[in-house]
Amino acid sequence: MGPMTPTELSDKSGISLGYASMLLSGERLSCSLEIAFKIYDATGLQFGILKDLTPDQIEPLRKKAA
Repeated sequence: MGPMTPTELSDKSGISLGYASMLLSGERLSCSLEIAFKIYDATGLQFGILKDLTPDQIEPLRKKAA
């Protein structure tokens, strides 16, 4: 499977198509923790604060965000 398209990211994560396009193109480099988790949970892709973290580093953030 090739890279995810903005439409796929939007459909899977529930974010707008425009926002998905900006994130995938690198036009937008950050997003809220809530959006980052929506994307991560739906696709496994890491954006925003989650970008360079391992799964072991992500889970404690989830608990703090809850």
